[in-house]
Amino acid sequence: MMLDPLYDVHNPKFTGTIFRKNEDDIMQNGGLWDKAKILFPCLGGEERFSGKKFIFPSGSQINFSQLNNESTKIIESRFKGLEMPFIAIDEIDQIRFTTVKKLLESNRNSQGLRNRFLGSCNPSCDTWLRKWVDWYLDDDGYVIPERDGVTRYFFLNGESVDDVVWGNSKDEVYHKCKGIMDGLLLKMNEGVVEEEWTTTDQLIKDFVFIEGSLSENKKLTDADPMYKANIAMGTDEDRQRNILGCWNISRTNGNAMVSVDKIEEFFENVEQTTGQKYMSIDVAMGGNDQAVIVIWDGLHVIDVVAKLRIDTPSAFKSFVEPYKNRYNIREDNIYYDEIGVGAILKDYKRAYGINAGSKCIDDDSFDKLKSQLMWQFGSLMKDNKLSIAPNLLEKKFDCGKRGSLTLREIVMHEMKALKIMDTAGKTKMLPKNGSNSMKSILGHSPDFLEALAYGVVHTLGRKKGKPVIKGLGYL
Repeated sequence: MMLDPLYDVHNPKFTGTIFRKNEDDIMQNGGLWDKAKILFPCLGGEERFSGKKFIFPSGSQINFSQLNNESTKIIESRFKGLEMPFIAIDEIDQIRFTTVKKLLESNRNSQGLRNRFLGSCNPSCDTWLRKWVDWYLDDDGYVIPERDGVTRYFFLNGESVDDVVWGNSKDEVYHKCKGIMDGLLLKMNEGVVEEEWTTTDQLIKDFVFIEGSLSENKKLTDADPMYKANIAMGTDEDRQRNILGCWNISRTNGNAMVSVDKIEEFFENVEQTTGQKYMSIDVAMGGNDQAVIVIWDGLHVIDVVAKLRIDTPSAFKSFVEPYKNRYNIREDNIYYDEIGVGAILKDYKRAYGINAGSKCIDDDSFDKLKSQLMWQFGSLMKDNKLSIAPNLLEKKFDCGKRGSLTLREIVMHEMKALKIMDTAGKTKMLPKNGSNSMKSILGHSPDFLEALAYGVVHTLGRKKGKPVIKGLGYL
């Protein structure tokens, strides 16, 4: 990926762009930028740190950029009309298919340069890429040796990866899409001289999948003799994915409930407001856990606030009370985890304290209320019934040792822990603690995910054990 653009840096018209999901990943130790500082100066590349680019003696340049905000509007405005002859995406499986499709539209030029689009990733069954490379894999998810490195051809006939038409030759793809392509060619060639007609070949792209194995990476294994031992640690699933290259193994144990694309749709969904305000709270005191407050209007998130290392009950109440008053939240519309330190909110007499281990609400198909809440939150997200104020997504939070992260990054990360453990008998979601748990997947407590999930408890029907209080105070 880093070497390929160097074929063209002698051409002053050449521009290449290498992407990662987050800018911090580009600049991390041993990452793309560090590799570029070793390779690119060998051909005269001069570092421009502030612009995240290298400029070569010919005037050509290689840029580094992020794809953190994949809002359809943002991606459209960033890349509309651009010509990008060389595009590479490191960890391409972290990027939405719709973003990749838009970048493919920009992978063109009018300078006679060879267009190419590269992507790298580790095997995973959790993303659209698993469907994209399916032809190269056997039923168990391993690469078929005879197909490794074989070129295939495709035509994008829609917005989803399921709409891609594949063939082993351009002629095969054409015959599968003959009606569509003939109509396109007729329109595209209107008023154009025959010598400049667009052909079917120009509408069909080629793709090749090449498996990379650890044994081929001599530079890495020689530099770090313990590398093999390090990646051999973990579960059998980890080894199948990271060493044997199995594409049927999830990045985490259990089944993913909400896809990356659905999470992105949540980020962009129209406001699901009702005019009724709610507050959901993940209570935390001391340690590295975040105390998180989510403010809702119906099923639309209008504010999120968080605080690390709150030391006393009075300090926690002082954290909650201003937001309760600012948004005029009725006490009976406050939801929080009442177990453990959650007891500090018992003075909110009408608030709904959630006992995560208690019986479910009007449903006996789950093992406990926590599973029911997590399932309900995931289901509402999948059905596009949840939304969030766009300005909140780039709001940054102090996450302790993990640094400062945007809410978009936090939600995308913590949603990995929303997993179905078992549906035999009663549906059971991944627990918070234990060897196979939310914490083991994330490396920390799922504070934001829990605060969000508590906020949908009112969609489960009547809240058990809470009196219906009427009086002049509500007039």
